[in-house]
Amino acid sequence: MERKILLVLCFFLFALTVAQGRCMKMSSRFVGLCTGPLESQVCDYTCIGEGYPNGTCFSEVCYCSC
Repeated sequence: MERKILLVLCFFLFALTVAQGRCMKMSSRFVGLCTGPLESQVCDYTCIGEGYPNGTCFSEVCYCSC
């Protein structure tokens, strides 16, 4: 019984991880590297301008959330 519960929890964790990974798109309008708080704010505004709810910097690249 414990194995089944563990398997179900692992499946839901995997599905959640995959769903979050699909919901990020690299911004097509952001220019430069996303390296600090100012660039992070510009990334957020750029993504909102592209029609996404928000944006975030990850590995110096601006990603928009779906």
